[in-house]
Amino acid sequence: MNWLLVVLLAIPALGALGFGNRWAPTVAAAATFAVSVALGFGRHPGGLTGPVRPWHQLDLPWVPDLNLRFHLGVDGISYPLVLLTTLLTLLCCVYLLWTVPGGGGGLAALLLVVEVGILGVFLALDLVLFFVFFEVVLLPMYAVIAVWGGPERRRAARKFVLYTLLGSVLLLVGVFVVVSRSGTADLVALTATSHRIYDY
Repeated sequence: MNWLLVVLLAIPALGALGFGNRWAPTVAAAATFAVSVALGFGRHPGGLTGPVRPWHQLDLPWVPDLNLRFHLGVDGISYPLVLLTTLLTLLCCVYLLWTVPGGGGGLAALLLVVEVGILGVFLALDLVLFFVFFEVVLLPMYAVIAVWGGPERRRAARKFVLYTLLGSVLLLVGVFVVVSRSGTADLVALTATSHRIYDY
């Protein structure tokens, strides 16, 4: 079921393109939730302790020259967060469909883009890919705050950009330090290494 990881990201991305149709975001959110439920099948028994053991994973070359890979996976820690994200997005889209004239197409589409970024963060098993998905969330969130926020929405949106930009710079530095010192961006390998050090 490795292909489900790509489908999980592709459905909300495609649903965001159909914001002209008031039903498209809600249908896409419902389909994404259904896929997230399907990811729960085949999970490993046991607790959440020990090295990362993805139930399903997809590992493809991304930037071979830099040894970066498009590595996605779901495990006992990320799965509840994935499930909760897809459920909350679905509830938000249903609420917009019922309460906002026209179904809140623009806002619902932006929420789906945010969902892609959040799901990518939870599924990423490569530090650089994690950073990329983290950045995907920022632009649509700025639009959501600036357009649909409260009376001080413009000011709040500017502060959001400034604070998250500073956080992104620090995160990028941290990613660079970890990758340069360890020689890999693979989170599975990094987790296994940390467990060996801890056990020692």
